[in-house]
Amino acid sequence: MDDQILFDEFHAAYDYEPRAGSFERMRATLANSEVRTPHGISFGFGLSDRSRRLIAALTIALLAIAAAGTFLAIQQYTHRTVPVVPPPTVGCTVNQLLAYDSLVCSADDAAVLGAGEVLLTHDAGRTWLSVKMPCCFSDSPQIAVRWIDSENIVVVYGIHLIEVTSDGGIHWQVIRSTWDGGTNYPPFFLNADEGWQYGSSGLFHTIDGGAHWTTVSSFPSAKEFDPWAEPLFLMDSEDGFIRPSGSGQLYVTRDDGLTWSRAVVSPGPPDSQFGNVPQGPFMFGRAGAMAFFNAGDSLGNGTTLSVYETADGGLTWSGPRSAPGLWLAPLDVKVWWVLDGQGHLSRTSDGGQSWQRIQTNLANGMALTSVTPAGDAVLWGVATNGYVAKTLPGGGVKNYPNLVTVRSTDGGAHWSLVKLHGQ
Repeated sequence: MDDQILFDEFHAAYDYEPRAGSFERMRATLANSEVRTPHGISFGFGLSDRSRRLIAALTIALLAIAAAGTFLAIQQYTHRTVPVVPPPTVGCTVNQLLAYDSLVCSADDAAVLGAGEVLLTHDAGRTWLSVKMPCCFSDSPQIAVRWIDSENIVVVYGIHLIEVTSDGGIHWQVIRSTWDGGTNYPPFFLNADEGWQYGSSGLFHTIDGGAHWTTVSSFPSAKEFDPWAEPLFLMDSEDGFIRPSGSGQLYVTRDDGLTWSRAVVSPGPPDSQFGNVPQGPFMFGRAGAMAFFNAGDSLGNGTTLSVYETADGGLTWSGPRSAPGLWLAPLDVKVWWVLDGQGHLSRTSDGGQSWQRIQTNLANGMALTSVTPAGDAVLWGVATNGYVAKTLPGGGVKNYPNLVTVRSTDGGAHWSLVKLHGQ
């Protein structure tokens, strides 16, 4: 084998680019030098220059083979769906308050909750990373996902375990939470370090990923609210909300939770058999939207939404507009989608003044149950696709809707099934 080829393979095995002229200098040194002891005794053994070059070339070949073997061994323990060069960091285009915990970051970045794991994709579902959750914390079964951006993600498993990644899910840092505040709903994290949780004696705050918690105030606490149904979320280190059950209630903080005030909703939201827990708030800077149910039957048929707007960061809400459906999904202050109880989708581009029904094209038997816009054209969604039989804890079998992930690239007109890891 040619000396130059061996030289190049050696450096390729270590993924190292040699300096210009390195090969020529090495060959000249091997051809013109003799190896001697400090006493000047020659160890040339009478070998010709050609023989010495062959021995040097053989040595380089053996080193290259060993390096290649090490490289292959390492690759056996590398996740095959992870690109060699991580994708560039992308800020989330999705408003993080769209859902109780947002599983979508952008048109390409999303998460799906599986059985004891979280699946992450950075290429619109073509490949997936799996984050296995530990077993078994029976008192904290809830999993929450918080996208900071496409590379920085926080996954919270109940109150016990927090996992943080800064490279999109390739590597994870595990933090054991010391939370003992009397509630077991996952805390809200603004980023990998800062989070909040309210317990039996008040509101608590962490700045080290949940390793330690300090008391902020006596309100809100589990005495007034139920953390399972009334989540807490912050837009930044100062401004946040708690959304309790009950007609028209929303509490706002502007000082990191030290004090809270009840938002003013005028006129008051309509009474509803659903209890009228507000949807949102969906905030875009100081502006935002929040929706309440109007009357309808027990299945949601005929139900519409009253959508209120704010321009002062959520302190006051007014000017309700009717939306033809059950669930609101805003992209910004003007562009909203709404989904009704039969899976019909409508869209407005003028803040609810006019609406357009979208003729959705899904496979036979599938129906949309939720949508999350990641742009004017790209939407992620969840749909029912038949039923799956599950064994009940006390015995017997019950059919539950089979929920699948779907995605649209034309504003909701056509949808494709997103295949998960292993499907």
